[in-house]
Amino acid sequence: MRSQFKTAEPAKKNRQAKKSNASKGPNSEELLQEIQTEAYFRFLNRGAQHGFDQEDWIEAEKEVRARYQVSSN
Repeated sequence: MRSQFKTAEPAKKNRQAKKSNASKGPNSEELLQEIQTEAYFRFLNRGAQHGFDQEDWIEAEKEVRARYQVSSN
């Protein structure tokens, strides 16, 4: 039986489109949407196992925010 969930990976094409705007960064609504999406993909990759929502959110938030960090070099 096939799993109803595909291996989840955040949409790379959306990342590519947003990289062009990376210098000004996302607005708060876009940032929240990216964090929600990333947390959801983490949930799916774990096999849709409940009980890890806070961990998923925290890690997703770290990852998304790191995408928009500007190097000091």
